[in-house]
Amino acid sequence: MTASPTPQLILVEAEISQPIDLTAQKTWTLGRSSINSIVLSEISVSRHHAKLEVVGNRHCYFVDLNNSNGSQVNGKRVVKPQLLKHGDVITIGSTDLRFHFPFVTHSGSTFPFRPLQVFMIQESAIQGIIWQEIFCSQGFDVRWASSSTDLQPCTSADMDITVLPDLFLIDLVAFTGEALAFCAWCSEQHPGLPLFLSLNAEASASTVDFISTTFTGRGKILPALPSQDLCQNIDAFADQLRIVLAEVDGCCLDMKELQTVLCNLDSILERTNFPGFLGNQTITNNDLDELTILNHKKHP
Repeated sequence: MTASPTPQLILVEAEISQPIDLTAQKTWTLGRSSINSIVLSEISVSRHHAKLEVVGNRHCYFVDLNNSNGSQVNGKRVVKPQLLKHGDVITIGSTDLRFHFPFVTHSGSTFPFRPLQVFMIQESAIQGIIWQEIFCSQGFDVRWASSSTDLQPCTSADMDITVLPDLFLIDLVAFTGEALAFCAWCSEQHPGLPLFLSLNAEASASTVDFISTTFTGRGKILPALPSQDLCQNIDAFADQLRIVLAEVDGCCLDMKELQTVLCNLDSILERTNFPGFLGNQTITNNDLDELTILNHKKHP
């Protein structure tokens, strides 16, 4: 696996992949105008079509600027600022741009493997990033795989180089059919490796009942995490983490670090309530023109 040292946007043009390091600036504008940070030269793209906001060199929001042509993330129309997760595909006109950030460390640095590592598949960006950040608060690094990852060969490849994660966290909505087969295989091949199945708000009652009655082995099923007022729900997060950490030798819950990261997440997640946000301000077309001119001067 090649770890991305920073969040990147992968732009594919004429079968050539162009990675863009998103931490080079905090705001990236996208559109047909030549003064945008990322120029998409096609008639179906508006002059000022969309923008990306980078928060803390770690999180990235995609914002459609309410143009008539619209934008999509993973095939769904974007109607409010959307927090991106590894593997998300932004579509503007006929252009696809993939958000790439598969490996996140608790310190913010990026080494391929650390002593404590979570291998995670999450369909919900918000649920996944909450899990990512609370794991990082407890000293774990997080390897985030896409929903299409074939886990068994991936785990076998890791085993060949004597490196395995310390636990798996697999979202049932993203991985329902294959989850049970993987659980059985993992229980047989790696009986000491903790495996957790997580739910999110999209999990149906029938899915929960089915999994609850058929899932066996060392793994456990974790309910969806609160996604609002996180600091006020610290006890719910602490209970979830205690269940997980009890399966990993030598791990104890650090409540102070958990509270700090939940407060930071509250601030980050509030941004979805402000269409067209720029920091804590609403952005206008005139503001955008000035911003893109400035970006063009910085990055001609």
